[in-house]
Amino acid sequence: MRPAVPLGEEDPGLHAAALLFLSDAMTGWSLWRRLGFEFARERFVSPDQATWLHRPPRCSDFWWMASEADLAAGGRVLTRRRILERDDSLLATIAQEALLLSA
Repeated sequence: MRPAVPLGEEDPGLHAAALLFLSDAMTGWSLWRRLGFEFARERFVSPDQATWLHRPPRCSDFWWMASEADLAAGGRVLTRRRILERDDSLLATIAQEALLLSA
């Protein structure tokens, strides 16, 4: 993933904001993979997310997002994502609670 347009070099806060915005993108993918895409996206609700930036991000190249999800009782889901730079160094870690609503 990466922003659609170059962000320039003069504003490191803008690069951090772009990463935080992208960190919420496609949160349900790991859960959809696990369940076989058998539920409507409207049933997936995310009440809580935490993101840890391990170093100042630079949006000059693609980032790789590794994602996994664990199901628990009552439709609760915990998704964990890692954002890595091209050299495999860890840029950010994300934990997100989600609820899978009944139909």
